[in-house]
Amino acid sequence: MFMIVSLEGDKVASRLAVDDATGNIYFSANRPGTGIGSSYIAVVTPDGKSKKTLVNNLSRARAVALYSSKGLMFWTDIGFGAHVGRANMDGCKRKRIITTAIKSPNGIAIDFEEDFLFWSDGGRGVIERCSLVGADRQVLVKDPDAFIMALVIDGDKLYYTAWNRGGITVVNKADGSNKHFLMESPVFAELGDFLIVRPNKGTPVINQCTNNNGRCVGLCLPTPNGRTCARADRVGLQPEGPTCVEEPSSTTKTSEPSSTTKTSEPSSTTKTSDSITSLIIFPRLSALLIARKWRRQEKETSNITLVTLAVHKRLGYHL
Repeated sequence: MFMIVSLEGDKVASRLAVDDATGNIYFSANRPGTGIGSSYIAVVTPDGKSKKTLVNNLSRARAVALYSSKGLMFWTDIGFGAHVGRANMDGCKRKRIITTAIKSPNGIAIDFEEDFLFWSDGGRGVIERCSLVGADRQVLVKDPDAFIMALVIDGDKLYYTAWNRGGITVVNKADGSNKHFLMESPVFAELGDFLIVRPNKGTPVINQCTNNNGRCVGLCLPTPNGRTCARADRVGLQPEGPTCVEEPSSTTKTSEPSSTTKTSEPSSTTKTSDSITSLIIFPRLSALLIARKWRRQEKETSNITLVTLAVHKRLGYHL
């Protein structure tokens, strides 16, 4: 399936995640600049016809992760006030759960077996984890020479990429041990995001939106206690739809890890907007299936830019 979704003005889609119960696609979008309000997170139906903004007034939203069976979503913001955020999948109960000792949180992943949240910080060269509410924070990986980008949890392994390194690194998700490289190749340089797909394995994702679109006329958005029926932007919420406000940031105190090595985002001589880079890996197969990069040159003017390749049916699985 190939889908193009029109975004407002000069917005550029950055990262995306699929709600395996409904097929709805959650994505982050940015406009040039890193000022507050220039970025948001939205959801779009599988056919691309209905889009709703869920979290706005962000600076530069990047990674998005969904815990569909619990009705939760998480995101990272690498702009001013860099943070890791959490909200219900309808955009309510929004809260910044990690706000200190954080520079460039490029990637985010959920460990569905242990209920941990992992994120990468390219500016500090670390991968950290915490509980789903932001507690029990700890550094799992220190890799000061890497501008770490995306990360994926699969079984007892954690895989991650670095913008300045041609390879995928693998560590034990429990303690960061047994570090080694997988499939070293220049094609993995500047890799922004990737997936690991295990066909016919995993636990089916079920929530109140799974059957008959939750009996919603418009979008069915999972929540921890059920679901919210919502209509697309400029149409308004159905009567049961809530009005959402941001909650105070988490006050959990965290300390800066011992590593003091400072890194910065690699520079590029080609002026482009934010890029989408995708990789799909099938375990036990050494062949690279997809490694494509999309960049929109500054001279181009269009409203587009959510491009997605579906690799599973409407009903999916947590890996």
